[in-house]
Amino acid sequence: MFNLTLAVLITASLSLLVCYGLLQYKHKQEQAKLQAQYADRINSIKASYKTTLELYAVQRVIRPASIKQFYAIVNNFFVDQPVNDLNVNKLETLASAIAITIAREFNLTRNEEDIEWLQKKLLNFAIKLPNNGKGYNQNFYQRKLKQLINGLNTTRSSFVQKHAA
Repeated sequence: MFNLTLAVLITASLSLLVCYGLLQYKHKQEQAKLQAQYADRINSIKASYKTTLELYAVQRVIRPASIKQFYAIVNNFFVDQPVNDLNVNKLETLASAIAITIAREFNLTRNEEDIEWLQKKLLNFAIKLPNNGKGYNQNFYQRKLKQLINGLNTTRSSFVQKHAA
């Protein structure tokens, strides 16, 4: 009787270990698949953002020397933050916000002076970005970067219009 109970316990234990091992294996596969999906989304966001910046560099709105600082915003996003769905969505929103703000401000330019004003604002924006990867932390992305983006929202034309009256 003891041998039968021992055999049943050993068989049940082995079955549980095999099931646990299979579940762990499946979980690791799902995690790897999810990480690959995140990597694809991140690469797509970065490529779109860089293409937009390069367009403005060709149009001489963003100075070529400043492009690296603008790239650093998305390239360093995950230095101090985990890669997860929430943060990938935040990166996407952030990259879009910068691209849309620059596009909107560029569309408000009416003459060469307005373009020069925007160039200066974008250069000032780039100068205020951190000099190294450690500066790209959660505080930077949650507070300082939002302030910097908001600072881009006034072109020379709209500034002159607001203060001309």
